[in-house]
Amino acid sequence: MEIFLIPTELKPFVDSYDNINYQLWNDEENNNVKNFRSLVRNHYLLDQKLTCFYCKQYIFSTNGLHWQVEHILPKSLFPQFLFDPKNLIVICPDCNREKGDQNPHVNGDRACSQSKYPRTSGRFKIIHPLYDTYGDHIERVPANHCDYPDHYFLKAHTPKGKATVKMCDLNRFYQEFAGYQDMKGKQVASLDEFIEENGINLLTREQKMGLVQKIMESM
Repeated sequence: MEIFLIPTELKPFVDSYDNINYQLWNDEENNNVKNFRSLVRNHYLLDQKLTCFYCKQYIFSTNGLHWQVEHILPKSLFPQFLFDPKNLIVICPDCNREKGDQNPHVNGDRACSQSKYPRTSGRFKIIHPLYDTYGDHIERVPANHCDYPDHYFLKAHTPKGKATVKMCDLNRFYQEFAGYQDMKGKQVASLDEFIEENGINLLTREQKMGLVQKIMESM
C-alpha cells in the first residue's frame, strides 16, 4: 500500500494542529479538513481499487457516503495522530462503525500518550495496511452457493487476522449470507466447522439449515 503524502499547501495547516482537538476532524466548516479528508479518500480508493481494506467488499462508487477515512489508532484515544498518514486508511461505514474506538495497540491505553507513531507491525493487534500483507493473515474463501455466487467469507489464519475479524466483526457476513438471520456470525462459523468435522459437508444447503434448526430447537 502506497502511503498518502500530505500536499505542500496543507502542511502549514497540519503543522498548526494542537494534537489534542480531534473533533476538528468532523468540522464541516473547515475547508482544510474537508480537503484533507477528500484527498486521503481519493488516494486510498484508487490504491484499494474501491475495496474496503478490512472486509474486502467492493463498492462501485467514490461517493463519500460509501467510504470513510479510518484512523487505525482511534482519534479519540490518539488525537496526536489525527493527520498522520500512517494512521489513515479508507473503509466502508459498516467496518468503521464496528471498529469504533477500540484500541488496536498491543500496549492498550498505556500507549495513548506516546508522541511518535509506531513503526512496526508488532505494535498492532490487527492487520496494519502499511506494515502487513492482508493475505498473510486472512484468506478470502468463496461462498460457493447459488444465492450469492460472487460472495465470499473471510477466514483468519493468524492471531492478528483473528483480532482483525473480531474488532471489525467480519463474521457478520456469515450471519447475513449463510441464511441464518437469527444467529450471530460466530455461531454460524462454529456450526460450519462442526458440519465439516463430522463428515456431513456434502449435505445440501437446505439440509444443513434443517440440521441447524433442530440443533437450535434442542438447546
